[in-house]
Amino acid sequence: MFNFSGLIDKVLEGVKIDKKIFYFGKIESHAETQKKSLKLIENQRALKLHLERQGFEVVLAGRVRGHIEKFCVRQ
Repeated sequence: MFNFSGLIDKVLEGVKIDKKIFYFGKIESHAETQKKSLKLIENQRALKLHLERQGFEVVLAGRVRGHIEKFCVRQ
């Protein structure tokens, strides 16, 4: 996984950082894309754990839901 903490420390070198907070929405499972949803949820859990180990406070706010758009291509 990526070293987010190292990136922030390098970019904000010389800036006093009191707290590192990472926000993202909770992914919800969708019946039509169950397999993909479960994979995304698993990846999100791994990312949350990885960020917490790097000293971030992780805030899950809101939710991410599946959305399918139907479109028509005219020729």
